[in-house]
Amino acid sequence: QFPTVAFTAFFREPCQRAVSHYEFLLRHPELDHPWIRQFHETRPALADLIKVVPNYQSIFLGGVAIEDLAMVGLAEQYERSITLFEAVFERKLPPEVTRGNVNPDRQGDAYPIDPAVRKAIDTHHAADVELYRRACERFAQLTARYNV
Repeated sequence: QFPTVAFTAFFREPCQRAVSHYEFLLRHPELDHPWIRQFHETRPALADLIKVVPNYQSIFLGGVAIEDLAMVGLAEQYERSITLFEAVFERKLPPEVTRGNVNPDRQGDAYPIDPAVRKAIDTHHAADVELYRRACERFAQLTARYNV
């Protein structure tokens, strides 16, 4: 028998995730991977890249239903998500748990989203758009339940 396992996941608004991923790739040409080398050789526009990359968040979640997650966090509400995590699991995280891998060049809390990028996300990443909508609903339910 396995002990009870509780799954948790953080989600990011799909347009923000796509721009962040693109900016990360631009900042790290030193990463030794064939796909990343090809990216730097061709430098596709973000809207074109979106057409060929998968619905990452849906793939990573796999067959786990959002409703089965003990805790859902949102990147856009990171601090509140950490508070929710602590409430759900009745554990205080150490203070060194901070946002990692933040783009030092990003201005403000969010990337500006070009309409072509939004259209490409809506067209090619509909699964992630729907997953994020459901994640937001689950987050709202959990923050209400745990008074966060």
